[in-house]
Amino acid sequence: MSKRPQDLKDLCTAFEMPPCTWLHQYQKATGFFLAQEGEQAGERTTYSTACRFLLKHVIRNQSQSSSVNLTWKPSHSSVMLCTVDNNDGAGVWEDIRRTLQDPQTTGVPRPSDWHAFVLPYVTAAFDRSVWACRDVVRHMEHHRPTLQSRKPDYPIMHELARHSVHISENLAMSIKVCDSLEQEISDRQQSTPLSGPDMQSALSQALRTIRSQKTLLECAHGRSDALTARLQNEMNLASHLVKIW
Repeated sequence: MSKRPQDLKDLCTAFEMPPCTWLHQYQKATGFFLAQEGEQAGERTTYSTACRFLLKHVIRNQSQSSSVNLTWKPSHSSVMLCTVDNNDGAGVWEDIRRTLQDPQTTGVPRPSDWHAFVLPYVTAAFDRSVWACRDVVRHMEHHRPTLQSRKPDYPIMHELARHSVHISENLAMSIKVCDSLEQEISDRQQSTPLSGPDMQSALSQALRTIRSQKTLLECAHGRSDALTARLQNEMNLASHLVKIW
C-alpha cells in the first residue's frame, strides 16, 4: 500500500478514516482500538471505528499487522477497509474474502456486526500460530540432547523462545482490543439506539460473539505462556548437559 501522504489523506477522506491511524505509534502498535463520530450542523454524519491486530507466524518467521477500519452512515450504508502489512501469511483476509464471495453466504453483516464477523478469523489465525509453535516445542522435547547424543541447537532455541514471547505479547494486546470493543458496544447500547430494537438486538449478539472469541484468545494466551515455560525448561536442561560435558 502507498505511503505517500496525499494517498493516505485521500484514503481517510474516501473511507471516513481517523487520520491518526497513519501516525507512527499506531502503525507500529501491537494493537489498538479507536472510534470517532463525524458531525455537520449538529447532525451525526458518520460513525467510524478502527482496530488493529498483530499476528506472528513462527514457521515463516514473519509478523503481520492486520487493521480493520469500519465506517457507518445514517443512511445505513457501511464500508469495511482491511489493510494488511507484508503479506496475508495467516490467510485471515483471504478467508474473509472467500466467505463474503461464497454464494451460500446470506448477506453481509450489519455495521454493528462487522467486528464480531472479523474476530473469529483473527482468533483462528492466532490459534494456528500457537499450535505451530507448540509442535516445534514438542518435537524439541521428544528429541532433546543426551549425554550420548548431539549438542543443543541454541540458535533454534533462542529463535523459538523469541517467537513465543512475541506471540504472548500480541495475544495479550488482542485481548485488550476485545475489551475496548466490548466497552464501545456497551456504551452505544446505553446511548440513543441507532435504529430501535433491531439494532439493540444486533449489538447484544455482537457482544456475545466478542466475549466468546475473547475467551478463546485468553486460552491461546495461556497456552503460549506455557510454551515459553516449556522452552525455558528445555534450555535449562541443555545448559545442565553442557556443564556435564
